[in-house]
Amino acid sequence: MRVMRLIVALYAGFLFGGSMLFFWGHSGIYSYNKLVNYRNSLEANMKDLEQINQQLLNDIDALGSNPEIVTLQARELGFFKDDEQVIRIENYSAGRNIHKVGRLIYKAESKATRDILVKISALFLPLLFYLFSHLVLKGNADKHR
Repeated sequence: MRVMRLIVALYAGFLFGGSMLFFWGHSGIYSYNKLVNYRNSLEANMKDLEQINQQLLNDIDALGSNPEIVTLQARELGFFKDDEQVIRIENYSAGRNIHKVGRLIYKAESKATRDILVKISALFLPLLFYLFSHLVLKGNADKHR
């Protein structure tokens, strides 16, 4: 009878541990969903970067072909022609044309803590199940005497 309880306790522990790892382990469903979300954010960031890249390529083409745009960019950088008069207004700053460079996406995940909790619980569950079944069966045996 004790061997059977031990086998059932070990089986329950392995079943519990396996299901915990399946759902919350580093290669489980929870991690898979986090990885899918990370992939989606990377894809969205790639689309943003492609749009920024296309806009910069358009700006380069315009700078190479349109002298008025070159003049405007030079004025924005503080360069003026000799025959131009510059009027500066105190306490006023003209808005600068700042290009977006994209955003950084970090993958911060602490899988070691989650896995160790799953493994510890899977190790101690068979012991708890065995002790519980021992107490319950011992209590039932005492009642029948």
